[in-house]
Amino acid sequence: MPKQYNIYTQIYPIQAIDDSLRINMDALYDAIYNTLKHNQTPENYSVTLILSNDSYLKTLNQKYVGIDTSTDVLSFQSNEKCYLGDVILSVEYALRTANIRSHTLIEELQILTVHGILHLLGYTHESNDDSEKMWKIQKHILSTLKNHTEHSYKQI
Repeated sequence: MPKQYNIYTQIYPIQAIDDSLRINMDALYDAIYNTLKHNQTPENYSVTLILSNDSYLKTLNQKYVGIDTSTDVLSFQSNEKCYLGDVILSVEYALRTANIRSHTLIEELQILTVHGILHLLGYTHESNDDSEKMWKIQKHILSTLKNHTEHSYKQI
């Protein structure tokens, strides 16, 4: 029987996502599920994925990281038992990156989702060793997702 995780999603602000974009939320749930499963996260753990825009990520990045520019993904760990925290993605940033890397928006959003969840699980890329370890795990998880091709998760 598959593990059961509580995955919450939100769009903030509500007008953050262009109505013409079709985002396959099941693909993002798969990215979260596979990341938690790979890390042997206990059942009934919860996580929130928030899809947003550059403006909101810039505000958060400035407030919490001290960098006055937008970013692609931010993760905020929770101190609550069984609640890992929030992963916030800029769909605008992801769309630009997907175009540069010549892959789909959903592939880029999955990359960012896996990356953000790994941060909630304690992985970092502050040292070369940590970065290599995190990248190897991220690449493995992405290889298990049906929307991914080899070129979509090459490190650049």
